[in-house]
Amino acid sequence: MIEYNAQSIETLSFRDAIRTRVAMYMGSADNMGVLQCIRELITNSIDEATMGFGKKITVELFPNNLVRISDEGRGCPFGKRGDGTEALEAIYTMAHSGAKFNDKVFQNVAGQNGIGAKGVALSSDYFQVWSYRSGQCATLKLEKGIKVFYEEKGCQLHESVSGTIVEFIPSQEVYNLEPIKINFEEVKKMCRDWSYLSKGISFILTDHTTGESVTYLSKNGMLDFMRENADKALHKTPLHITLTENGIEAEIVMEWTNSRTETWHVFTNGLENSEGGTSLTGIKTALTNFFKKKLKGDGSPDV
Repeated sequence: MIEYNAQSIETLSFRDAIRTRVAMYMGSADNMGVLQCIRELITNSIDEATMGFGKKITVELFPNNLVRISDEGRGCPFGKRGDGTEALEAIYTMAHSGAKFNDKVFQNVAGQNGIGAKGVALSSDYFQVWSYRSGQCATLKLEKGIKVFYEEKGCQLHESVSGTIVEFIPSQEVYNLEPIKINFEEVKKMCRDWSYLSKGISFILTDHTTGESVTYLSKNGMLDFMRENADKALHKTPLHITLTENGIEAEIVMEWTNSRTETWHVFTNGLENSEGGTSLTGIKTALTNFFKKKLKGDGSPDV
């Protein structure tokens, strides 16, 4: 019998924890986990654009599962932090490091736990990021989650150019439940939905393995989403409400159609709530109370 004592208790490093228990961080150790990696990086770029920095996000797939995501945001901060560590390394390799833990720098953003991009970086065979800020460029390269290169230098591009470029190849050793195969259709669906949630932002997607390229840009946001996905409307003007309270923004788009089934989509900070949650419950309750008053009788939110 193996003895169970104090020497049996181990502590994994953050890197080893991600590479051996990736499902805890990216949801699963299969192609859905790889898709989550892409989602994490794109939402970081969306957060920048939502804050008013950049209007174009580019996603490219290459042979051998290489993924490249580029934006025109402020660029990730780099340089020495107060404790002497490099900011760019902290962003991509140190747990719970980031600028989204309060609303001083970011507001209404998708990722607020300081894990997502690090999960991508540390679970990849190859990961490299280039950050352009104020005429300077910083580059960090990792292999299997270990730093192999870091450099800061003057940027050859125009001083006004800023943004972040990330490349990565997910590790088959980590995502080991099935052969890695990135589904371009899934990436397209994610970005198509995000274009409705982030009106005015262009998502430019290219699959270099097939030559397919597509751009998503919505001018009317969720109104476009509803018009393109709903059945024939029973009234001319859809219900469209936007409001802000205590720093929280909400948008509601609704219409009655000739369909006999109810269809709803709920998004919070750019991510879809597949179960609906309290947002859907609140809307149903408000509608039920409204019609109960109008009808002077009982009503059900499911009617």
